[in-house]
Amino acid sequence: MDPKCEGTFCRQLTRYLPQIIVVAMACWSAGCGTRVVSVSATPSNWRQEQPFSAAHWKKFPAPQPGEIDQSLTLYGTYYFTPVHQYTASGIPVLDRAGAALGPRLSKTAFCEAGDEGAFRAPVSQNGRAATFNIAGVAGDAESQADCTRVFAAKLEGYARGLETRNWPSIVAGFQRARYRATDAPYGNANTRWWLVPWRTLATDNMKIPPGTVLFIPQAVGVRVLLPSGDTVRHDGYFFAADSGSDIRDSHIDFFTGLLNPETHIAFIPGIDGRNNTFTVHVVTRGDITAYFKGLHHME
Repeated sequence: MDPKCEGTFCRQLTRYLPQIIVVAMACWSAGCGTRVVSVSATPSNWRQEQPFSAAHWKKFPAPQPGEIDQSLTLYGTYYFTPVHQYTASGIPVLDRAGAALGPRLSKTAFCEAGDEGAFRAPVSQNGRAATFNIAGVAGDAESQADCTRVFAAKLEGYARGLETRNWPSIVAGFQRARYRATDAPYGNANTRWWLVPWRTLATDNMKIPPGTVLFIPQAVGVRVLLPSGDTVRHDGYFFAADSGSDIRDSHIDFFTGLLNPETHIAFIPGIDGRNNTFTVHVVTRGDITAYFKGLHHME
C-alpha cells in the first residue's frame, strides 16, 4: 500500500515541496551554504605570544579539479588589528562590568578600536602589549568619547543616503564599547577562534559558512608580510572563520594581521573593492581543512 501523507504539516510540505526544491537549487548555484568538510583539527605549532611567522606557514599545492566543489565570483576588502600606544591621559579601556583592563587610548585610537573589533596595546605606561577584543556595548552607560569627528565621512554619507548602515547608531556603540583580554595574538574571529594573518576571511556565514576552505588563483605567488617580519609567497588558500555586519553576500574581507589597509593599496593585485570581482574555488580537501582549523584554534 502506498504511504499516505496525513496531517497539516505533511500536506503543506507536499504542496510547497517543488518551490522548496527550486529555491534550494538556486541557492546552491548562487553559492549559498558552501560545503564544509567535517574533520578534526590538526594541532598547530603556533602558540600564544608568538608572532605569526614563516615557521607557522604551511604551503599547499593548487587543488586538482576533483577537489573543487564549486566556484564563486566575489569581491574583497581588507581589515586588520591596529596597534595603539599607551596614553597616560587617554580613555581607559573597560570590561563589561566597567572595570579598567589597563590600556588607556587616545580618542582617535579608542574610536577606531571599536570599528576594527580588536586591538593591541600596552597594559600600562611601560607594560607589555596585550590583545583585546570587543565584548559588547554598554548601552545604558555614559559615552566615553565623542567619535563623530573620527567617523565624520561615514556620518555624512549616511545623512546623504550614500551609506546603508546606520552610522549614527554604530558610532554611538563605539563610544560605549566594552572589551575583554584574549590569548589570541591578533584577536578573535567568531566565538574564540584566532585571527590568522593572510589566512582568515570574514564572510557572509549564510553564503560561506565558517570552516570553508577557499582557493583564490589571483593570490598565488603574491608576497605577503607576516607580523614577524617574514615575507612569504601566498599559495592562494584562505579560510572562512570570521563575519562582520558589513560583510554580505559576495563580499569577503581579508585579515592582514597588523598591516593597515589604508597604507597598503591593493595587497593582492586586482582585489580591492566592489568593482574588482575575482574567481574563488571552494576546496574540499580534508588535510587543508584540518590544518586551518588547528591554526585558528577551531576545536
